[in-house]
Amino acid sequence: MARLPIACILFAAASSAQGIPCLSFNDANNNLSGALTSSTAGSPNVYAFQITLAANHTYQGIEILTGNTAYTPGFMTLELWYNDPATNLPLGRHSGGTWQISPALGDAWQGTNLDFDIAPGRFPELDWVVWTEPGSSSEPFEPGGSTMPTARLVGSTWTLQPTPVALKCRLFCHWIDGAHVSLFGRACWAGTGWGTMFTNQQPAVGNADFAVEGTGFPPGLTAMLVLGLDPTFVGMAVPGLPQGCMQLTDDHVVRFGATGTGDVLANAASPGASGHVSFALPIPANGALAGLFVSSQVAVLDPAYGVPLPFATSNALHIVVF
Repeated sequence: MARLPIACILFAAASSAQGIPCLSFNDANNNLSGALTSSTAGSPNVYAFQITLAANHTYQGIEILTGNTAYTPGFMTLELWYNDPATNLPLGRHSGGTWQISPALGDAWQGTNLDFDIAPGRFPELDWVVWTEPGSSSEPFEPGGSTMPTARLVGSTWTLQPTPVALKCRLFCHWIDGAHVSLFGRACWAGTGWGTMFTNQQPAVGNADFAVEGTGFPPGLTAMLVLGLDPTFVGMAVPGLPQGCMQLTDDHVVRFGATGTGDVLANAASPGASGHVSFALPIPANGALAGLFVSSQVAVLDPAYGVPLPFATSNALHIVVF
């Protein structure tokens, strides 16, 4: 199917700035060393950075400052792992998400939603940020920044690195939003976690790389992107959908795709990264589009639900072109 420009749609207000992180490391500037990660054909890199999650927060999104122009199809993942008190190394995954590399971003703050909410409770919690990337990515480290213990996964073994690094990282107590992109409604449980949508792009006039993404869904399933034209649509329950799943946008335009089955080295079109789906929505260089509105939602067909309309539905995004 041909790419669909965001055009001939209605205006609505949306946040013009991204929400404030509830925990961050080395994010006061955009300074990077300029070094690239190593690249080994057919083998992703997996790094871990030890952090302490503050108490009494619920973490739902994560970003780092990085970029990659070498793997135009390809992906990155960010995860939070438990700490093993016996070894002081990563023990096991408890949340994460995936996004598609966009070389046009250059070095930028980018990331993903988490498929499980992380809530340490009354006490701080020692954890690891685990970054998986295809190689030749900008190292997300600040020269002279506040360092943290760093580990690397080789085969199935975590090894503490001799030199700690200053990871540039932001954690959010909400799913990822952005400039002129606001969150609307809630996702429903996608069988293996929250299946949510987000974008790392800005909906600016002339941004041919604008796209929306979904993460946290089961792999290898049919996915739909539903685009709405009505800024007053408040969402509704649809008989036959799984419990908790809602229609959050009027279904004026529908596009089809599939959740991926591969790793971060996978081709973006097929098979894609596991549980991830992306839809290109290039914005023409036409100033008349400024101020136009679109809402979007991802729905994934999952027969495992065993209901008449077995679709896991994401949150929606309200997008205003600027």
